[in-house]
Amino acid sequence: MYAELECKTNYSFLRGASRPEELIVQAFALGLPALAINDYDGIYGIPKAYWEKKKFPQLQLIVGASLNLENHPRLTVQAKNRQGYGSLCRMLTASHEGRAKASACLSWERLEKEFSQLDGLIFLVSQEAQLAKLLPHLRPENIFLKIHRFLDGFDQERQEKVEWLSRRWKIPLVATNDVHFHSQARKPLQDVLVGIRQNTPLQKLGHELFPNAERVLKSPGEMQQLFADLPEALENTLRISASCTFCPSELRYRYPSEWIPAGESAQSYLQKITYEGAKIRFPQKLPEKSRRRFAMSCNSLSS
Repeated sequence: MYAELECKTNYSFLRGASRPEELIVQAFALGLPALAINDYDGIYGIPKAYWEKKKFPQLQLIVGASLNLENHPRLTVQAKNRQGYGSLCRMLTASHEGRAKASACLSWERLEKEFSQLDGLIFLVSQEAQLAKLLPHLRPENIFLKIHRFLDGFDQERQEKVEWLSRRWKIPLVATNDVHFHSQARKPLQDVLVGIRQNTPLQKLGHELFPNAERVLKSPGEMQQLFADLPEALENTLRISASCTFCPSELRYRYPSEWIPAGESAQSYLQKITYEGAKIRFPQKLPEKSRRRFAMSCNSLSS
């Protein structure tokens, strides 16, 4: 079996060529046990993917993001649990803070502040990653080295480099397909998105375009055939998906509690300050219309 751990949706602006719902439906149709969505610098595609995934309880949705790190290749980050999701969101918020739209970037110093909280995250790193810088801060079970096979003439070169790094740093390999579309029919659309992003005519994009349509969602059987010589890279996708137990259904809105006085609940304190404010606004008498409105919103108010 195989779980796809690297998908971009159309919420990765001018990069992904499929909607979250399309990826979920296709993943289920292909028999994938799990699908990770990790858009650029955000979890934008997760809500729609989650609601669509509810139709397919057998399919696991893994929450993640592709994180732009200052002076470093991007990191693919997956939330293992609720704590990890919180860490991911804090890093994403910090990466956008004070920056123009579409220019998110997390400083290394800010990432270091999160290192003590990173046990809840899985990191999938590329062969360009600065491993000597990352490894001292991460548990070995939380970091994997990505390997791709795009049938573009460079697979052997990539594999030799990645396998050398795996041996050198003792990091397990994990297969991903760097998915940008759910169907190969979307490749022309993806080309157009690249042209818009680069502000360049299609005829002049050259190597900016993917050379083929291999960055498509593939079935477990197709990936097993593609990585027949590296079964451990496929097995590690299942190992990662099993460790990523976080589900968006765990999220609930919680009122901030640090400013609620002792002995009060959020609801009782809201009622109290609402009524006190009403007496200031209407010092003579609370109008009947306002009284009914307060009663509806706060359940009950004494006169």
